[in-house]
Amino acid sequence: MVPLAGLPTLPLYVPKQSTRGQFLAMKEGTDQMLEQLDLTDDERDALEGDLEAGTDLAERPADTPTP
Repeated sequence: MVPLAGLPTLPLYVPKQSTRGQFLAMKEGTDQMLEQLDLTDDERDALEGDLEAGTDLAERPADTPTP
């Protein structure tokens, strides 16, 4: 992304097409489901497991192959 001349770039902006942007969207959606929905214990465990797995992948260096 090329900033327009004279306009400051926002360091908080992350394009949704980026891997980090996709992770943030997944995390936000998972957090909302955990907060807003009445879930069974199994459903809550599954969402928390997805969130943990996503966090682990996001923290892995980009040049490390996925399992």
